[in-house]
Amino acid sequence: MLAFQASVMAVDPAGNVYLAGNDFVQKLNTDGATVLYTTRIGRNVTLTGLAADAGGRAYVTGWSSGQRFPNHVRRLAANACQPG
Repeated sequence: MLAFQASVMAVDPAGNVYLAGNDFVQKLNTDGATVLYTTRIGRNVTLTGLAADAGGRAYVTGWSSGQRFPNHVRRLAANACQPG
């Protein structure tokens, strides 16, 4: 089992728990016993906030001094004009 040190935490309306640390975001079920997902978000990251909505989406704020921090806003904007 891997151990992570979380710096921010959020809970969605369903009671799922979201943890985020220097390079990860993790979602746990309502009793915290089951990891629903863990994802890396980059290196050299300082997180300042975490929120979760009713749809189960996590929103992370912070900054990175790394060159390869994922930028989903750009990816979504590029796909916004694509026929769906």
